[in-house]
Amino acid sequence: RYCQNGMASILTGVRVRSSIAEVNPDLPSTRTEEPLVVIFPVGRPLNEWPPGTLIERNGSEL
Repeated sequence: RYCQNGMASILTGVRVRSSIAEVNPDLPSTRTEEPLVVIFPVGRPLNEWPPGTLIERNGSEL
């Protein structure tokens, strides 16, 4: 719905590296996952973002 008018982008092939051990104790403390990523550009348009396919995430689960 949001992606039809260019308000967001659905990206595949993006890896997310997480270092939260207490969230899923059965998984390694630092792991790389390949989730479905939906990007809502807030500060600037998506075409102005730096290139890359890895997101470093050290915050809480979304």
